[in-house]
Amino acid sequence: MPKAARLGREAFASRVGSALARRDVVVLRPGVLRLLDRVDTLVVDGSLLGDEIGARLVAAAVGDDLAVVAAGRMAAGAPEVERSVRRRDLPATVRLLQEQGHVVLGIGTHRLPEIVLADCALGFVDAGGRAPEGAHLLSSNGVGDALALVQACRAARRASTESARLALVGAAGAGILSFVPLVPAFLPGPVPRAMTAVDSASLAAILNGMRLAAGVLGPTPSVTREEPVTTEAGNDEKLGAPVVAGAVVLPLRRS
Repeated sequence: MPKAARLGREAFASRVGSALARRDVVVLRPGVLRLLDRVDTLVVDGSLLGDEIGARLVAAAVGDDLAVVAAGRMAAGAPEVERSVRRRDLPATVRLLQEQGHVVLGIGTHRLPEIVLADCALGFVDAGGRAPEGAHLLSSNGVGDALALVQACRAARRASTESARLALVGAAGAGILSFVPLVPAFLPGPVPRAMTAVDSASLAAILNGMRLAAGVLGPTPSVTREEPVTTEAGNDEKLGAPVVAGAVVLPLRRS
């Protein structure tokens, strides 16, 4: 991969990871953030879609041309989605999507542990410390973090596309500067001149990736929000854990 294309994507993912950490999202697998530009399918726990923010989550995914698959029992008042699957069919569905070349973003609670089979899995931690075991990202703030992550997919694609274009510009500039005579005292040979163009394009890609990621996740929550979520079993559970000095403290599971 060209230098500018790679560094632009890395800068975007790094900035998104930092923004998620400020929102008290625990990023266990930072590498999955580098897949956001390739996500084309959202698999979401149907029990999370029964309120306004759940509807906004589906609308954002559809508006970003993501296929939406709801898994498990749908919450009352949930918006219509492209496809619904039963929990027992979810593993086979996710594997089939991946075999077909799709990159899957999964969002769910401990009631739907199969969600972790997705390429990037965001799991919600409830007040009892329960979360999908093996999730790549853990959130205690509610579905708002899922909405922000879906919105980040579009910005990730833009960052990757623009970084690739900058890589082409850098390569073209390197080729031109290799043959254009410049002041020897400033750039003595063709190799330093070419590398100047490549490095300039890489720097531009880094700054552009950071710029695109800067506002994609919105303001950092200043207090812990407890949001009731109707789970597949029909019980109301609150997402939220105590925040101490900006860090999320996950409650320990009692045996």
